[in-house]
Amino acid sequence: MDPAHYRFLCIVVAARRLTLLFGVAGSLVLQGAQRSEPSAWDLALGFDYQNAVTAFAEAHANAPEDPALTIGFASTLLVKPGRTQSDVIEAHRLLEALSVRLDSGYESLPLSLYLLARIEHDHLEPARLPSARERYEALLQTHPGHPQADQAAVNLALLALDLPAAEAASRLERLLTQTKGAPARRELHFLLAALHLRSLDDLASALSHLRAGRALGYETPLRNAEIDLSIANLAWELGDLALARKHYTEFVAAMPRDVRVDTLRRRLRDLDNPSKEIPRP
Repeated sequence: MDPAHYRFLCIVVAARRLTLLFGVAGSLVLQGAQRSEPSAWDLALGFDYQNAVTAFAEAHANAPEDPALTIGFASTLLVKPGRTQSDVIEAHRLLEALSVRLDSGYESLPLSLYLLARIEHDHLEPARLPSARERYEALLQTHPGHPQADQAAVNLALLALDLPAAEAASRLERLLTQTKGAPARRELHFLLAALHLRSLDDLASALSHLRAGRALGYETPLRNAEIDLSIANLAWELGDLALARKHYTEFVAAMPRDVRVDTLRRRLRDLDNPSKEIPRP
C-alpha cells in the first residue's frame, strides 16, 4: 500500500475518545493492495471525507475483493461529516465480511479486526462491549506484538478501569506482559500510575510506573516535561530528594518559559540547601 494511504488509515485507527493518548506505531504492508482509485485516497488525505466516501464506494464496487479499498471505505465512513448510525453499521458490515474471508496470515486482518472492535467499543449505539472485548483479546492471542494487538491491549485496559481498582491494576499488569511496542507499554504504565495514585494510595508503585513510562518517552518535549514534573512532585512527597531534583531540573531545562518555572527554581535552591527544612509540595 502507498505509505500515504497507510498513514491515513493509521489516523483513523488512532482516532478515539480523548482518554487514549497514543496512536498506532510500526508499519503495515497490506498484501495485494492496489492503487485502484487514487482519487479516493487523495480526497481522504485532503480531509475531503464527504467526496472520499463517494469515491471509495465506487472503487470498492469495482474491486470488492481489494482489502485496502474495503478498509479505506469503512474508515472514511467513520470520519465523514454528519456520520450516522447507518454509516457506522455499514462500516461494521464491510469489515466483518472482510475479516471472515481473509486468511489468518493475511497482513490486513489485524487492522480489520481492530477496527471492528473499535466500532463496537466506541461507535455503535448501544456499544457492544462484550464483543469488542472478545475481539481485542483475540488480537492479543493471535497476533502478539502486532501494533493493533498492542493498541487492543490499551483499549482492554481502558475497559478494565470500570472494575474495582485492585482488580483493574492486576489486569493492567497482565496486559503489560502481553505488549511489545513502546507506545502501548508507555500508556499502560501511565494508567497503572494513575490507578495506584488515585485509587490505591500506593505512591511508591505510582512513582515506579511513572518512571517506567517516562523512560519510554513521548515524541514531544512538552508531554515528557509534564511527566518529569509529576515524577519530581511525587519523589519529593516520598522523600527522594535526589530524584525530585533531577526531574525538576529536566522540567526547567525543557520549559524555561513556563509560568511554574520561577517556583520550581526556588524549590531547586531549597533542595540544594541541606540546612533548610523543605515542606512537602
